[in-house]
Amino acid sequence: MSQLTISEQFFLLMMTKKGTIGALNDYGKVSLVMAGLLDLQNAGVIKIEESQVVFLEAELPEKYSGLAPLADKLRGLKKRTLKKIADAYSGTFLEKELSLLTQSTREELDKKGIIQRKSEDGIFGEKVSWFAEESEVKQIVNSLKNAFDDMDRHLDQLALVLLLQKSNGLSQYLSKYDQKMIKEELKELKRSELAKDIQKMMSVVDEMYVVLAVVTIM
Repeated sequence: MSQLTISEQFFLLMMTKKGTIGALNDYGKVSLVMAGLLDLQNAGVIKIEESQVVFLEAELPEKYSGLAPLADKLRGLKKRTLKKIADAYSGTFLEKELSLLTQSTREELDKKGIIQRKSEDGIFGEKVSWFAEESEVKQIVNSLKNAFDDMDRHLDQLALVLLLQKSNGLSQYLSKYDQKMIKEELKELKRSELAKDIQKMMSVVDEMYVVLAVVTIM
């Protein structure tokens, strides 16, 4: 599987034929921002500590170049808390800010040949549709199923599972049985005395989701 970021994988699985996240899927849009924050943390650009976002490096690694709009937005905030990030996106979440992040992420996937753009003549002019590479989608889905086998090596995939679950994005790829098993695995992780890194990651995802979802969707 290509070395895709969390946000690229999330976008790939949630992308509609319009090349965006569904217009009515507010949870999906919130989760794309959260996936971007986790990616920036993985890249060593930021660090999330107790709802505070701290910049560590000014340069954005090439692998994460699709997150430039999000990184630029964060740099422009005087106070970088999860609440402030939510506030920054709440007023324009369905317009400029989200559009910039969506377009940039889509461009990166297009460059990698993982999505394809198709156009045809329509009643109102050119109609553009986007399609994901099926083999790539299958590999990501398989990796989600296997993420619980070696959890310490698959923190990113576990984060992706959480974001997809909260965005109602698992049902189109997994059977009801697989969804039930994953739900049980996540419950066990939260109760586990082991895997501290995983619990920390899950806490960050849960906190980001609650803060961003409440402010943005209201």
